[in-house]
Amino acid sequence: MSTGVTPIVGAVVGAAAFTFFAASPGGGFMIYLIAPFLLIWLLYSLYIFWRRPERRRTHGIATGIWLLAVAVIAGLHTWYYHQARESADALVAAVVQFRQQHGVWPSSAAALGIDEKQDGMRAARVGYFLKDGRPNVMYASTFQMFATYSYNFETQQWDYFAD
Repeated sequence: MSTGVTPIVGAVVGAAAFTFFAASPGGGFMIYLIAPFLLIWLLYSLYIFWRRPERRRTHGIATGIWLLAVAVIAGLHTWYYHQARESADALVAAVVQFRQQHGVWPSSAAALGIDEKQDGMRAARVGYFLKDGRPNVMYASTFQMFATYSYNFETQQWDYFAD
């Protein structure tokens, strides 16, 4: 059994590759894919810590690298979520204010003076459109691909739609 740096290099390469894919907006669901394997590996790590004192340091570092990667991914997705919701809430407030001032729903975000390709809307993947005379503010889930949040102007709540 190796007590060298090989397990650490493997952990760095594996965690970096996983973080690269899972940390992008819409990629957070990948944590669910790796969680069972990490759980088994963490149980194995407990065995190593208990029964193999000569491997504790190396294995502890490798374990820490993986736990840090998962924490970074979770932190980034929390930040993405708050940024997207903040942008979407600002758009909803602008739509409601337009309705109160003009008595009609705006025809587009441009009618509100908002450029959806600027102002953080594109980064947060937030959009507004009018369909059948009803306003729609939507943004893509930052954690799961193909899922969206849509604002319900009647209940004044965000509805989640998983695809």
